[in-house]
Amino acid sequence: MRRYITRIVRNSKIPHAFILSLGTRDDALYFARALLCSSPAGGEPCGVCRACRQTAGGANPDLIFIAPEKNKKSLGVDDARQKINNIVSIKPYFYKYKIFVIENADTLTVQAQNALLRVLEEPPSYGVFLLLAENYSAFLPTILSRCVLLKNPPPPLAPCDLATVELILGLRSARQVFELAKDRADSAKNFLAAAAVWFRDALVYAVSRDERLIVNRDKILLLKSMNYSREYLIGVLEEITMALFSIERNANAELALDVALLRVIGR
Repeated sequence: MRRYITRIVRNSKIPHAFILSLGTRDDALYFARALLCSSPAGGEPCGVCRACRQTAGGANPDLIFIAPEKNKKSLGVDDARQKINNIVSIKPYFYKYKIFVIENADTLTVQAQNALLRVLEEPPSYGVFLLLAENYSAFLPTILSRCVLLKNPPPPLAPCDLATVELILGLRSARQVFELAKDRADSAKNFLAAAAVWFRDALVYAVSRDERLIVNRDKILLLKSMNYSREYLIGVLEEITMALFSIERNANAELALDVALLRVIGR
């Protein structure tokens, strides 16, 4: 991602809004430093000028971070209006840009996104918005159309431990997967993530027969012994993915699992 950031800054024609998919706070800080730096070298921040020092020290008045409150799981319309809409018209204090970094931007409610949209439709010349998000599909099409999407590669998938695999081997339906996940309470999310990797491997192998594409290569014999249908694998992966997304968004694993169970039972 930073290679693209450097290229954008070097080009000097800066779009007003970016979605940093799987981007980190450090990525946003690097971007902000590069934009605010008084003497960037080839698009990279110098690290020694006043702007770079202020940004690194968290004391740059033209860099604003916005995140959900500790007791909240999302950014609501009041957050958007108070922390963005109401202050975006105030010009930068010292530098060329006023930069808004919106953390967990994929938790913006629909109403908050619509409030943000009003700014993105007619942004001030100095305004730059960096939206950090794990799931860019959570944004409204109107937001996506006004943002440049920058992607970090996803972290590598981790192999499943043998104990988890032994639990998964006995499961023959999506319903059993979610019932077992509910029994595991606090570790439900980790169990579902491991199950997703296992079923992903099974589907990839069923389609390609290429062991090099398998994450759990040390368990390939176990994988080959399972006679999963492709329809089952696609269905269970879809349900697990939806459940994991709900857990990430709501941080309520029990509710997400209940919804998933109701969905698969109703099929």
